[in-house]
Amino acid sequence: MSIVKSSRNKDQLLLDGFRYRRANKSQSIWRCYKNNCAGRVRCDGLQYVNVTDHIHAPCPEELIAMEFKSKIVDSAVTSYYPPRRIINEALTIVSKDDGTAVPNYTSSQRTIERKRRKKDIPLPRPKSFDDIMIPDGLKVTHGGGRFLLYDNGSSSKRIIILSSDDDLDCLSNSEHWHSDGTFKIAPQLFEQLYVIFGYVCGRALPLVYCMVSGTAEVLYDEIFGVILQHISGRPKTISIDFEKAVENSIKQSLPTTSISGCFFHFKQCLWRKIKNLGLQQSFVDNSEVRRCLKTIGCLALIPEQYVILEFEKLQETSPDSLNSIRIIFLEIVLELISICVLDFLDYFEDTFIGRVIRNNRRRAPRFAIKMWNCFLRLDQDLPRTNNSSEGWNRAIKNSARENPSVYESITDLKIEQHANLIVAEQLQAGVAKRRRRIKYEMLDEQLQHLASNFNFDTHRGVQSPDPTLQALTTDPEKREKHLVTQCEYVLEHLKTFFEHLKNIKIDYITEFNISYRALGKYIYFSCITLL
Repeated sequence: MSIVKSSRNKDQLLLDGFRYRRANKSQSIWRCYKNNCAGRVRCDGLQYVNVTDHIHAPCPEELIAMEFKSKIVDSAVTSYYPPRRIINEALTIVSKDDGTAVPNYTSSQRTIERKRRKKDIPLPRPKSFDDIMIPDGLKVTHGGGRFLLYDNGSSSKRIIILSSDDDLDCLSNSEHWHSDGTFKIAPQLFEQLYVIFGYVCGRALPLVYCMVSGTAEVLYDEIFGVILQHISGRPKTISIDFEKAVENSIKQSLPTTSISGCFFHFKQCLWRKIKNLGLQQSFVDNSEVRRCLKTIGCLALIPEQYVILEFEKLQETSPDSLNSIRIIFLEIVLELISICVLDFLDYFEDTFIGRVIRNNRRRAPRFAIKMWNCFLRLDQDLPRTNNSSEGWNRAIKNSARENPSVYESITDLKIEQHANLIVAEQLQAGVAKRRRRIKYEMLDEQLQHLASNFNFDTHRGVQSPDPTLQALTTDPEKREKHLVTQCEYVLEHLKTFFEHLKNIKIDYITEFNISYRALGKYIYFSCITLL
C-alpha cells in the first residue's frame, strides 16, 4: 500500500493491485479511479477495509508504473542528482518481470526535466561525460529551431556541436571561414570550445560551436565531417591558428580549400620563442637585435617566392652585425646574444622554412610558407588575422559565467546564437554595417600600398643593417660613445655571469634559457677574460 501524487497533484491510493482516489471531503472513503467501477475502500485508522468489490481485475503492473513515476518526480524536485541517477535508483523497486511496465529511459528523463523546469530547479553539474543528458529545452534555439546538431555520446572523447539551420546556411554561403579554439570559457569536463566563423556581408560571425574534450586530430576529423554533412557549399579559404592537428584535419576534409595561418598567431609563435631563448631584454635594449627579430616576422608580408632568398640574406647579415662591436668584456655578452639569435633563426628555419639538406634542397617545414605568408591575402583584401574571433572570445568571456557547466554553457550560447542571428539579418538588410577602427583601416591601406608597389625585379627585401652600427667598427669616437652607453648593461650581465660561473650545471642552462652551444661560447670567452 502506498499513496502517490497524480499528474494533477492529487492523492491516489495504490492497494492490492487497484488504484483509488478520494471519494468525499472526510478523506476516509476511497473510490476506484475508473468511473464505471463502484469499488470502494474505507480507511479505519491505519487499516483499509473493502466496502464494495470491483467489477474488473487488479492491474499490479499499472501500480508499479505509478509508483516508479512518483519516485522519479519526487527526486526531481528534492535533489540535484542527474536524471540518469534518479532513474536508476527508482528502477531498484522494479523486478525483472515488471520491467516492461515502467516508462522507457527517454520518457522518464523528459518527465524529470519538465518537472524541474516548472519548479525552476537548476540542472545539476555532471561529474562525468556519462552524466550529461541534454534537456529538450536546450536542444532548440529561442525561435524553436534545431540547435543541437551533434552529440557523439562518448564517455571519453565527447563532442557536442551546436548550430542552427540558419547558421549552417550562412556558413555554406561563406567563401571564407576561420576557426579558433578557446580554453578559458570551455565548459566543465571539456578542454576547449572550438568555434567556426563565417562571413556575412563582410563581417565574421560565430556560426558553429563545438564543445571538445581534447585537441587530437581524430576529434577535428569528426567535427569537420559532421559539419560538411549538413552544408552544401565549401569555403575557398580557411584561416586557423598554428595547430598542426587542425591543419591536417582540414587538408583531409577540405582538400580544395586554401589554408592560411593567422598572422597574429604567427607573431605570437615568434615572440614565445624569443622569450624562451632569453632575448626579450635584448629585444628592448639592442636596436640591431630588435631589427633582426622583427624583420623575421615581416617575411610573411613579401611574395612567397622571395621568402627563402630574403631569409638566407638574414642568416648571412645578422651574426656579422651583432659581432661587429668588439671589446673583451662586451664580446662575451654580444657573442651570447648572437648565438641566441642564431638559435632563433634555426627555430624559424625548421618550423617555417625548412632545413637545407642534400643537393641544396630543403626539408619540408612544419608549416609551409604558403600557409603563413600573407602577401596574397593583402593583394586580395582578405583578413590576415583571426582578431574577430579573439574579440568574440573576450566578449563572451566577459558576459558568460565562470567555469560553467555544460548546461549553463549551452544556455549562454543559445543567447549568443540568437543575438548573432539578429545581427546577420541586419547586415543582410543593410541596417547594420561592418565598422572597423580607423587605425586598422589605415594599417590595411598602408600594407596594401606596400604590397602593390613591391619591386618584383629587384626584390630588395630585408633592409641592410643600421649604418650607425656599421660605423662603430671604423669610427673610434662613435664606438667609444656607444660603449659608454652600454657599460651598465654589460656590467649587470657580467655580474650575474660570474656569480654562476663557479657552479655551472644543468639548472644554470635552464635558468638563463640558453642552449649548450651558447653556453660553450659563453665559457670560452670567459676563460679568455680571466686569463
